[in-house]
Amino acid sequence: MLRPLTRSLRAMIRPGPAIRPEHLRFWVMLSVGVVTAFAIHVVYTGLFAALGVFQMVTANLFSLGAYAFAMAMTRRGRYLAAVAACAVELCIHQSLAVHFIGWSAGMQYYLLVLPAVIFSMPGRRVGLKVGMTAVPTAVFMGLLATDAGRVPVHTLPPTLLSALELVNVAVIFGLLGFFAMNFAQAAEVAERRMREEYERAEMLLHNILPASIADRLKTSGGVIADGFADASVLFADIVGFTTMSSEMSPQRVVAMLDELFSDFDDLVGARGLEKIKTIGDAYMVAGGVPGPMEGHADALADLALAMQTVVAARGAGGEPALQMRIGIHSGPVVAGVIGRRRFIYDLWGDTVNTAARMESHGVAGAVQISRATRDRLGGRWVVEPRGEITVKGKGEMEVFLLRARAD
Repeated sequence: MLRPLTRSLRAMIRPGPAIRPEHLRFWVMLSVGVVTAFAIHVVYTGLFAALGVFQMVTANLFSLGAYAFAMAMTRRGRYLAAVAACAVELCIHQSLAVHFIGWSAGMQYYLLVLPAVIFSMPGRRVGLKVGMTAVPTAVFMGLLATDAGRVPVHTLPPTLLSALELVNVAVIFGLLGFFAMNFAQAAEVAERRMREEYERAEMLLHNILPASIADRLKTSGGVIADGFADASVLFADIVGFTTMSSEMSPQRVVAMLDELFSDFDDLVGARGLEKIKTIGDAYMVAGGVPGPMEGHADALADLALAMQTVVAARGAGGEPALQMRIGIHSGPVVAGVIGRRRFIYDLWGDTVNTAARMESHGVAGAVQISRATRDRLGGRWVVEPRGEITVKGKGEMEVFLLRARAD
């Protein structure tokens, strides 16, 4: 007889397809409470039948039906109906228990479990939850005022009453402890996930923006714009990339750029420079932003030659042979954050435009620099004069090719 009942209980408490993942913790809590209540009332039905207290046998049979209904509703994710059934059962059953077997049996204390269950229900229906909690609270206070000292209809042996009270209080504390543990774990999981998401967001933000700019953006929230009287800007571009990429699969194109630019990122970070952005196969770096930097032109010159070395090594290692044009120019720039979605830290001004022209009017496999950058490098680098070239938007400009660091 017990085996079919056990199978039925298992089927009723198994999560149904209506259970949403975010409600699973409450579903577990409610299921444990309902199944525990069902099992207790099965025991009490037999006990009161043996004692001849048939009013309580009837009350417990009503309770079994209410909890069976609550289990079915819980499995379907209809939590309000399940909790309402439990609340109605508790209010009626505990009132009858106090009336027939007295306050000393401790049945009324089960009403204290209801607020924890009601306020744990998913959803923000605060008014409804307050109203549902007010009913068992009023029932408990009414029983305390009218029935605490009254002689019950059935006088049970004092030893049995003490045993009933002990069992009831133990079960109530067990349920409340389980509920508290359940939601303490939920809070811990939520806090851990919040920390992980915060750390992930921080990492992403610092990957997008310079650290100092990211901190300013988080605290100020306003427009971030700075002027720098002296900075250097580098542009690099892969020669013939469009033709090359048309002969490769999209996956291979992206993988090649990812490998190459990741190597460049390491070079940039090692020199204290700031990667600004990539546009297709173009790579932009600045020195002297977002904060002043001594020797920013030297740092970019060193970076440019290191980038050429990386490109040459890839060709020697069996990868497709690449060549890059690199251009550098120095002067004043404006820097700031633009946009509200997918924002970036960017640079503007004539210095930026001229640096881009140094690259686009440059020589494949070489680093071309302007007179302004040449003057900042002094005699610490080997440079080759290229003479004057016509630069779009600038006219005639004297340019140089950077070859190596001077011994």
